[in-house]
Amino acid sequence: MYPDAPNPVLKLDGLGTIGLPLSTRDAEAIKSRAVQAPFGMGERTVVDKTVRDTWETDSKKVNFASPRWEAFIQRAVEDVCQTLNVNYKTSQPRCELHKLLLYETGSHFLPHVDTEKADGMFATMIVILPSEYTGGTAHLSHSGLSIDYDCSALSLDQVTVLAWFTDVTHEIKPITSGYRLALSYNLIHTTQALRPAVAPNVGITSRLSKVLEAWQKDEGEDAPQKLVCLLDHKYSHANFHAGALKGADAQKAAVLSALAAQHSFALGLANVRCRFAGSADDEFGRGRYGRVGFEEIQDQEVCVEHLVDMQGTLIAPVLEFDEEEEGVPVELVDAIDDGSCDKEEYEAYTENVRAPLIGMYMT
Repeated sequence: MYPDAPNPVLKLDGLGTIGLPLSTRDAEAIKSRAVQAPFGMGERTVVDKTVRDTWETDSKKVNFASPRWEAFIQRAVEDVCQTLNVNYKTSQPRCELHKLLLYETGSHFLPHVDTEKADGMFATMIVILPSEYTGGTAHLSHSGLSIDYDCSALSLDQVTVLAWFTDVTHEIKPITSGYRLALSYNLIHTTQALRPAVAPNVGITSRLSKVLEAWQKDEGEDAPQKLVCLLDHKYSHANFHAGALKGADAQKAAVLSALAAQHSFALGLANVRCRFAGSADDEFGRGRYGRVGFEEIQDQEVCVEHLVDMQGTLIAPVLEFDEEEEGVPVELVDAIDDGSCDKEEYEAYTENVRAPLIGMYMT
């Protein structure tokens, strides 16, 4: 909490200056100009008040007349980085206002994980402005750990700052009375260093360290020369470096980078390309979204390409790879093949000849 925070002198397009602490009159005025806040569901953005019941105003309509407000936000970002154990100098985070959020009695947001609203975004920072309300507890959880934070008791005359990493599950419990006004900021990583992420479980790190130590000591012929570990997200060759990794991928890379340095291993990034060739299952024509599945796979090719170091410098255009011995998970190709090819080449049936199909997957 920041009892010494300056008044931002909040101004909204079409409304003018909003008084703080927030009055019922100004809250209703903000609501009249706001829209119901949506949320992401898969690739769609939807509005459903049973899941999220909040009013939002776009950042383009929000202005601050106080010359002290920008300095305060900078101070808050530095405090957040210290609390989240983010190296401010290494990350050089940029703070971008995303939305002005208004919560009224009954407003809530069911458990969810924030979507990445900008390239490099690693955390959300919520600045709660002076307003009188009850309820609205923030419930955060990750890797079996959870915490509740209720700042309503001192909300009338203080500014409160909450922050969490983008892959942390969080829930906003219902507001039970009054109005809450908050500013939502995106914290964006701006360097090629590893993107900040939730600190790993100590037990997992310890077990991985022992695995690497045993691997290093194994001089047998069956010991793999390298391991290829599948990440959660897809990345293009352009600007492929540690800082481009997202969410859980950034967390994995941070752990492995530290352990690699400790045990004298090299760590890099690459793309895996899988090519399948076979006959198409097109008895009923193309399926949903124009896709055709495989009836039979006759050949497959797996290639690890564009190997770079963690700074993005090219090491090798192609890397030899033994799928059975060096893939993590072991069934790496099956993990990549989610049924949705990035590229598909298909020819329809010609009399009694099976239609050939080639599918390509990129990671």
